[in-house]
Amino acid sequence: MSLLGEVREAQKGTRPGLPCVVERIREGLQGQDAKDFEAALTDPAVYSTALTAVLRARGFNVARGAINRHRRGECGCPRG
Repeated sequence: MSLLGEVREAQKGTRPGLPCVVERIREGLQGQDAKDFEAALTDPAVYSTALTAVLRARGFNVARGAINRHRRGECGCPRG
């Protein structure tokens, strides 16, 4: 496989097609919490450190790195 081919393969994520922890959190939220989470997740002015702290305080087991990977599209979540 060529270098570019290897890079493209690596970019797909380690477990393509399986939702990451961020997506599982999204699926578990409802109402205003779901809207607020989506807004925070897509807003580049919201630091992943702050989002992680709030989610952990609410009982979610999530790491800052997971949020960063999801934001960059480097997790295993399916991409449309």
